[in-house]
Amino acid sequence: MGTRQALYALMRKLDFAVLPPTLDTDLDIVEKPSFALRGMYAHQHWAYAHPYALRTWTIDEWNSYVDILALMRVNLFQIWSMAAILPAPFSPEDEAFLRRYPPVIDHAKLNHGMEVWIGECANNVCESRDLPPPAQRDYFEAETLIDPGDPKQMAQLEAARAEFYKVCNNADGYWVIDSDPGGFKGSPASQFVDIMMMNRRLIDRHTLLGPKGRLIYWMWFGWGNKEREENWLDVTKDLVARSPEPWLLTVASEGHWKVADRFNLAARTIYYPYGAVEPEPSLPFTTVVPDALKKALDVPQRAGAIRGAMGNAQTPLCQLPNIYYFTRALWNIDYRDQPPYWAVYELARLIYPENAALLSKAWLSLGHPKARDAEALADKLEALEKAGRLGRPGPIGIKLFPDLGQVARDLASQLRIHAAAMSFCKLVEKSNADDNELFDRLARYCLLSLEWRKHTGFRNYGTNGYDFFPLRTAAHKLWWRENRLNPGIQRKLTSVLSAKYEDWEVDLIIYPLTH
Repeated sequence: MGTRQALYALMRKLDFAVLPPTLDTDLDIVEKPSFALRGMYAHQHWAYAHPYALRTWTIDEWNSYVDILALMRVNLFQIWSMAAILPAPFSPEDEAFLRRYPPVIDHAKLNHGMEVWIGECANNVCESRDLPPPAQRDYFEAETLIDPGDPKQMAQLEAARAEFYKVCNNADGYWVIDSDPGGFKGSPASQFVDIMMMNRRLIDRHTLLGPKGRLIYWMWFGWGNKEREENWLDVTKDLVARSPEPWLLTVASEGHWKVADRFNLAARTIYYPYGAVEPEPSLPFTTVVPDALKKALDVPQRAGAIRGAMGNAQTPLCQLPNIYYFTRALWNIDYRDQPPYWAVYELARLIYPENAALLSKAWLSLGHPKARDAEALADKLEALEKAGRLGRPGPIGIKLFPDLGQVARDLASQLRIHAAAMSFCKLVEKSNADDNELFDRLARYCLLSLEWRKHTGFRNYGTNGYDFFPLRTAAHKLWWRENRLNPGIQRKLTSVLSAKYEDWEVDLIIYPLTH
């Protein structure tokens, strides 16, 4: 492991902007990570387009992402299997979807020394077979919730999970979340622990590690028929009493910490500030939010005492800046206090070393409320990408898929959306702003956002990217009267958008503006 980390450090330090690559100085580095386990969760709930949704990735693309995380010092990789949207017994197509994971798990473990967890929700199964391919399935349309108080339904759940464990049998650990998705109204906390113990038996019976495989309690919304904190307490107390070793738990909130501290479970605990790296659900959109990440990582007193920490991303190719900042701070918690420019520039060097200054400046503009030089930066990135002049790739750039230009193309599109949103917000502040120009700027933002949505295939509500909330606030300041958006503005905007997009697409932008 020490040799691996030394090689990763060398790759991060080399200057690939010149040939042969050079070092500024000799390397003599002695480091000890702040968190022993430094994780990233591969979130797959929402179905949208390749290469943004992990569900659409090939095995080679999964492996490339693992390689990128390894360079970022990640040594814990967690996967959502999505087995709950695959009816059992599995069809050949559905089984092939699951069989992508074992070679990825092996790659992470054998080539990078990572610990790998894979898992599924507590009581979710799929009973329908008239469904699109797994990469396009809507989770909530495919799932059925099992009543843990019904022995026949529990037998159905156990049979489905057994098929999952038989296929994905080479992980180090297997997690179960207590709800969202999942849960069952009126079910007591003890029934969730019954489900956990059922999973424990299946892990023992069907996986390669058997009784040595970890069981992980993903503490989230809670399971039980009492108040939320009481449910967390009851589940944890019951696990302490009933679960054989080895088992761990994840915590995300102050309420979770109270439970873990009450039972002295620091050595079992993974800190998991869910939504810090990327909110969920949300439109695939790069967010550069070092202040929010710094706040989420305000746990220096926990470093060294707990087992580790982990982040989550549903669109990793969009969230590389946040992932890099987050994992960098997991390695050294003091890095969270450094100016964000350093983390962004380090990452840019690893992607486009010959254009690192441009890439880092573009990311910082995307995360800035004034959208500094956003249009000009978008033009430069787009021109370089189209001309094939991004330069030789760095050690992360060489792992990008489907090609080296992925980050540059997407960043150019998002910078234009950001510039349009901030241009509208800025004009709203002018007392003599022209109404037609205000409308045109709002319409431009909406058209660019819909174009991006169509490109990424994201059909759900949720946030519309970094820019939407300040833009919505500005639009309401102008046109919100008597608890509604000005009807004339709404009709005019709907007409402009409907000329290029279908009604359901237009509604994705109009609805959140009018509520």
